[in-house]
Amino acid sequence: MRDLFTWHVFTVGIWTGCIATEVFFEKLLADKTKEVKTQLAKLHYWVDLCIEIPVSLAVYFTGLKLMLGRGTDRQILLMSTFGTAALVSNIACFYNVWGRYQASITDDWEKYEKHDKIQHRVGKGVVHSVAGALAVALYMSRKPSS
Repeated sequence: MRDLFTWHVFTVGIWTGCIATEVFFEKLLADKTKEVKTQLAKLHYWVDLCIEIPVSLAVYFTGLKLMLGRGTDRQILLMSTFGTAALVSNIACFYNVWGRYQASITDDWEKYEKHDKIQHRVGKGVVHSVAGALAVALYMSRKPSS
């Protein structure tokens, strides 16, 4: 169980770092030329596909396994609710990242802007949900075991 917890914490760190990196390059490259927007859409798509989605699934399933092994007190349920919200939001975000990438390839900038707007709104849900899960985990780490 300790190895699973270590793996869970490790993957949470990778996912959190990936989210922070994406926020950084989205802010840095958002209001540029169409060529830069196309590269941004491509970069974000491939980061999500190859890193973020697999890592977020690893976080979710290791967290689920840990939860099933520990029981279900209120803090665990709250943390798992935040984690589930983060995963669902992340998948919805990926759909719009993919849509934005496809729109940039086909030069459909109206569709690009639509997916971009939705992706940023849903992405905030990912950030807030991950932050909520991390806040509960930090609270639990300070709480004496009963």
